[in-house]
Amino acid sequence: MTVDIDFLLSRVRMVPMSPYTDQEIAAAEERIAIRVAAHTPETRSNSDPDMALPSPEECRTPESRALSLRSLCEAFITRPEALSSLREFVADAMPEPRGARVLGGILYLAHCEDSARFWWQYAAGASDALASYCLYLHHRSLGEKAEADWWLDHASFTPATLSTKATRLEIDLALHVLTSMRRWRPQLPERAQFLIQCVPAAVGFVDDDLELPLPDCDFVELIESIVGEETPGAGKQRVGVEHLSPRAKCSAPPAYGSRRTRGEWALPVQDALRDCEETVSC
Repeated sequence: MTVDIDFLLSRVRMVPMSPYTDQEIAAAEERIAIRVAAHTPETRSNSDPDMALPSPEECRTPESRALSLRSLCEAFITRPEALSSLREFVADAMPEPRGARVLGGILYLAHCEDSARFWWQYAAGASDALASYCLYLHHRSLGEKAEADWWLDHASFTPATLSTKATRLEIDLALHVLTSMRRWRPQLPERAQFLIQCVPAAVGFVDDDLELPLPDCDFVELIESIVGEETPGAGKQRVGVEHLSPRAKCSAPPAYGSRRTRGEWALPVQDALRDCEETVSC
């Protein structure tokens, strides 16, 4: 993409011309004023600058929301700090919110939407604004407006413009541009592909009664092998993406061949999720 832009810019030539006169500038300003007046609603008042702003929901379909969510997930799981976030995620007694959001993005791209939603809710409950926005896009992609609006209201982005509505519109526009740009890239980097292929197999449900998708011991080894902090033992090699076996489906607990015992995270995470659900129900 950058090469194409540089090539086009290298062929741009400025045509010399005489400076504009005051009369030409005044005429141009008058034409612009007429065009703006023609497209400004009569009911708009100076006290409400958001009235003329279009709503992102007016021009986005559920399908486009799903594409935007995939682009957003691809963006933050391919950032340089994504792997370190996952390493911190498994190193602490309680999972870090940022790592939980990254894990949710990986699971979503692997079509494990239920598990992704769980970890996004966990991260959003710890005030991770980007996780809240992921939940907003996810519910929008399912046509669930009320739930989506709730999560959007709890996505505490610092307004970068004069109003919150304008900031949300700019975020939506930037994400739409990002989605369009990613069409030029045929595939994700190898590390990201490897995570999407392997992570779902290392995340399973705790028991039959509690659908709590937690990483197992293989998850730690997987992340460490990718980060390169640990040297694989004798006879152990990192398996390339092309040699991976098909993943198990993530839609229900039976997809994982064997049940794991309740891990050290189970009770703390369950308590955190319960607090999040109580907050949502209020």
